Amino acid sequence: MPVDFSDTKSLEEIYYSKVLPKLKPFEQNRLATNRFATLTLVIAGILAASIFFLFKGKVNPDDVLALGIGSVIIPIFLWGIVNSIIQGKFNREFKSQVYPLFFNALGMQYRTGTTGDIGFFEECFKRTGIFIRYDNIDVDDILQGTYKKLDYQLLELKVSYEQKQEKSSNTVVVFNGACLVIPSNKPFTSMTVVRSDMLFLNPANINDLQQVKLEDVEFEKMFEVYSNDQVEARFLLTTAFMSRLVDYTKEKKSMVYVIFHAGYIYLFVNYANERVDLFEFHLHKTLYNKEVFMNMLQDINGILNVVDGLKLEQDLGL
Repeated sequence: MPVDFSDTKSLEEIYYSKVLPKLKPFEQNRLATNRFATLTLVIAGILAASIFFLFKGKVNPDDVLALGIGSVIIPIFLWGIVNSIIQGKFNREFKSQVYPLFFNALGMQYRTGTTGDIGFFEECFKRTGIFIRYDNIDVDDILQGTYKKLDYQLLELKVSYEQKQEKSSNTVVVFNGACLVIPSNKPFTSMTVVRSDMLFLNPANINDLQQVKLEDVEFEKMFEVYSNDQVEARFLLTTAFMSRLVDYTKEKKSMVYVIFHAGYIYLFVNYANERVDLFEFHLHKTLYNKEVFMNMLQDINGILNVVDGLKLEQDLGL
C-alpha cells in the first residue's frame, strides 16, 4: 500500500516496530568505529609530531615551515582515506540490511544502483545537453514506490568528469543529487527540457530543441525551457507546476532540471551541499533517532510534491 507521508503517527509506528529493533548492532558498530577513528586520529597526530621532530634538525631553517606543514598533511590525508573506507563499509552494510525492512513496510522497495541503471542517462544527457561535459555517471541508491497510483523511481546519482592537469588529475562533479522518474497519464510525444537559467550562457537551441518563452515572469527569471513542440511544452508546464518548481528551488537553493520524454518526467535535483546524501548516515550521529528517518521521508515527499502540480495521474488530453 502506498505510503501516506502526512500520517506521521503511522510512520513513527513503523520506525519503532520495524527499524528500531534492528539498530542495536549497527549503533554498537558505529560507536566502535568512532572510537577507532579517534584512536587513528591520535596516532596520526603522534606520527605527524614524530616526523617533524625527526627531520627538524636535518633540514635548512628556511624549510622548517614546509616540513611542519608536510608532517601534518600526510598523516591527516592517510587518516582521511582510512576513515572514508570505514564510513563506506558501514553505510553499505546499514543500507543493505535496514533500508529494505523500513521501505518495504512503507510499500516501497530499496536497492543499490548498478551499471545497468545508467543507460538511459547517457542517451538523455547527450540529447538534452543539460550537462555540457561529463565522462562518468554513478547511480548509488534506487527507491521504487507508488504516488497518486503512478509507479516511480527515485535515484541518487553523481555525474562527473576527470580534469587532467600536467602531472595530476582531479574529479569535477557537475551533478550530485536525486532524480525522480515518474510516468504521466497526460499524453505527450515531444521532448521538453527545463533547466536553471544560465543568463548570457543560455543557448538559443539544444540540438533539435528550440527555446520556449512563457508568460510566468518569476519562472522565466529562474529557468529556461527548450522543446521540439512549443504547443505541447506549454500544455505540460502548468501554472501550478511552475509555481511549485520555483518555490522548491528557492527553499532548497538547488539547481533543478526537468525532462519530459517518452511519456515520463525526469526531475533532477542537484544538492546545494555536495556532501549531502539523501540515504546516507554519518558515524558522528546516533542511529537511535527517528527524526533522521522522518526527515528522509519528508525530503522524498518534497520531491514528489513538485510534480504534483503536473496532475500526472489525469488524462486531460492536449
